[in-house]
Order: sequence, then C-alpha cells, then structure tokens
Amino acid sequence: SIDAKGTLGAPHVEGHVTTYFEELSIAAAGLYQEDILLRLELSDEGVFLDPITILTKRGSLDMAFELATPTWKAEDMRVSAELIMERFRVLGRDDMKATVSGDLIIGGTVASPEVSGSLTLDEALFSPKIGGRTLHRIGPPDDVIFTSSDGLELATTDAGSKLRAGLGSMDLDLRITLPSRRVRVSNEMMDIYLEGELAIGSNGGQPTLGGKIGVVEGEVEFYGKRFKVSDESLVAFDGGSSINPRLNVIADFDIT
Repeated sequence: SIDAKGTLGAPHVEGHVTTYFEELSIAAAGLYQEDILLRLELSDEGVFLDPITILTKRGSLDMAFELATPTWKAEDMRVSAELIMERFRVLGRDDMKATVSGDLIIGGTVASPEVSGSLTLDEALFSPKIGGRTLHRIGPPDDVIFTSSDGLELATTDAGSKLRAGLGSMDLDLRITLPSRRVRVSNEMMDIYLEGELAIGSNGGQPTLGGKIGVVEGEVEFYGKRFKVSDESLVAFDGGSSINPRLNVIADFDIT
C-alpha cells in the first residue's frame, strides 16, 4: 500500500510495496531462479529495500539497497547499494557459463553514481559458435603492428592498482580476477585455459581497461593442423580510454 500526497515538486510518499516472484527468468543471461521476495519501504527520507539473499545449489547473492531522497532531484538523491556474491552464477547460457565471487558497491548520487568492487571468476566456460569455420590466409591486416614480447610493458600491471575516473558522470573502480585454469574458452577451433587480472575504469567519459590475460595452456586449430599455444601468450591492455589490446601469441606445431 502507498499513500502519496503533496505536489510533484514536493511529494509526500509513505508505504511499502511487496513483490513475490514464483519464477524469475533472465533469458539473455540464461538464468532462472525461484521464490524471490522483494519488499520496498517508501517514506519522505527515501526508498529502502529489505536485505535479500538468493541461494543457489552452489552459491549465494546478498543484496541491500537504499535511496535517500532529501529532494527528488537526481543530483540530491543518494544511492547506497551492495551486492555480495559467493560462487553465484551470473551466466547460464549454452555458449557462456560463469560463476562469480566478490562484491559490488554503488554509491554517489543518481546523477553521478560511483561503482566499485572486486570480482573473481570462480569458474567460466565460453564456447563461441563459429559454425565449423576454419581460418584462411588473407594477408597481414594493415592496422596490426607485430611486436616481440620483450618490449611489452603494461601500464597497469600491479594487481592492486585501481583506475578512478568518470564515465560521463559515472565513476568506475572495478577489478576482475581470472584465477589460473578457472576460465576456459573451448569450441571446434580452440581449447584454451586463461588467467589474468583486469582493471576497469573510465576517463573523459570513456571506459578504460588495463591489465592482461595470459594463456595457461591450450590448443588452436589453423589450416586443419592443431597448434599448441605457449604459456607466454597474452593479451595486454594499457589502461587507456582507447581500448586497443596488444597481442603476443606463440603457437607450435609438431611436424614429426
């Protein structure tokens, strides 16, 4: 029940809203959950979500949310939210599966939100569908610069480094960890295990990406031959707003 009075410029709202989802499905992510109860309290001070916990077979999600409304102007409404995940499945599609642990914190105002946190991919399997196609020689692309790994230095190699800037009016400070052998990319052309760490920020209204993703082990098929990918192979991001990764890929084929 909700009691609303006042004017559009100075509303007076009190009450609560309770919603029960017997079944909740997010088709784009391949997620399905049963028995979710949401209860919102509304008052002149703001909007408050009762803390909720979602349990799965192997993980959990705890969530809390508050929106303080001294006025109903976006620059005055302050957000306070936290999501804590423990081996929680965030992707469940046939071509993408992932469970995540960590926390996300949202603060700031509605006009200028601040998002920070640290997430770990506990398990992830990506199986991109390419329709059985193989690679064919087309010559070196004009916009690719080939370099050796000797001169490959990262702007954000420190695992504890954080990027803080503004994505428009949003402030991002996120770190994503890929533990060794927990992330796999597998289809008819490749079977690769990855590791690494990424820092996501923003600069001048543009997202930034820093860090690196390396190969632990794996194989890739080229021209009908199976190549073993070296553990020296990696993709590096320099932390700039122009997300242009540097590649260092080494693959060997045994001709004996």
